[in-house]
Amino acid sequence: MRKITFIILLSVMSITGFAQISIDKNDMPVPNDTFRISTAANASSYNFKQTGTNFTWDFTGLQASSQKMESYVSISSTPAIYNLVFMYPFVATIARERPDANIGTISITEGYNFYKNTSSEFKEVGFGAKIQGAPIPVQYQSSDIIYRFPMNYGNTDSCDAEWHVNIPSLGYISEKKHRVNEVDGWGTVKTPYGTFSCLRIKSVVLQEDSFHYDSIPLPFPSIPSKYTEYIWLAKNTGFPIVKATERMMTTTVEYIDSIKSFAGFGEVPVVAGLNIFPNPASAKLTISFGANQNSNAVVRIYSVGGKEVYRRDVTGKNQTTIDVSGFEKGVYFITVITPGRLFNGKFMVE
Repeated sequence: MRKITFIILLSVMSITGFAQISIDKNDMPVPNDTFRISTAANASSYNFKQTGTNFTWDFTGLQASSQKMESYVSISSTPAIYNLVFMYPFVATIARERPDANIGTISITEGYNFYKNTSSEFKEVGFGAKIQGAPIPVQYQSSDIIYRFPMNYGNTDSCDAEWHVNIPSLGYISEKKHRVNEVDGWGTVKTPYGTFSCLRIKSVVLQEDSFHYDSIPLPFPSIPSKYTEYIWLAKNTGFPIVKATERMMTTTVEYIDSIKSFAGFGEVPVVAGLNIFPNPASAKLTISFGANQNSNAVVRIYSVGGKEVYRRDVTGKNQTTIDVSGFEKGVYFITVITPGRLFNGKFMVE
């Protein structure tokens, strides 16, 4: 439904032109939304600070260096322990898969960020992840309010977010954030994916991470950081059209995009160790992650148009077999995500 609405929206825009918009809860993501996100290889070529009213941001020259899929899911589809803590709809209304991270030597893997979308705000209320291998839900003591509604040009707001978690027999980790948002522009944003009427949001974040080990009596100093996000939002898209993050001397740019050839056609080689056979396939397709790979994995299959048509979590195995007899004939892209590695490939159903 989201994709159909998106196509209709593009058609209406091409007829009616662009005007100042307002963003509300209906423009936020919903369960089963999946977005193909490109990371720009040439971010330094652009000045993302520029803004104004009825302004045109032309990013059509962005070149993708890699792609990933961002997926939002229902609360009920996350592990049961997270369901209990982030009870729908009272605590959270939607979840998003989060990347693995490390704070000090503490690993945070296989996680979800949890959000609550209301008529007045879209906020991050916590996360659930395996911390040092144990699944632990972490509900924030104060939420990180990403957007306040209705969002209009000239709006400003701020919030303070905080969470901490004790890890048995290890210690604790905590994080504090102070976020200041300003809707500092509106107009038209152009990308390799299309042209959109948008609001531009500048978000300045001061973050402080802390960790402590029970086995070490000396306190560790907190780790402060500051970053600025420039975000372009459009109606009915559910995800920023463009998001530029300035951190230290580095700018990272992500944007909604169509599928690129390197995501499966060989401009970037497939990581060694991923075997797909038989290819072409008509009934059963076997995917092998390599002889030395024996850990959890997520297998995703996408159509040429970028729609996710299959997903499977694989635990403790180095291969899986999929029944593709019900797939329509044609080319499909496959992504296999394992801890620390991502494999891309393609196959054909005949």
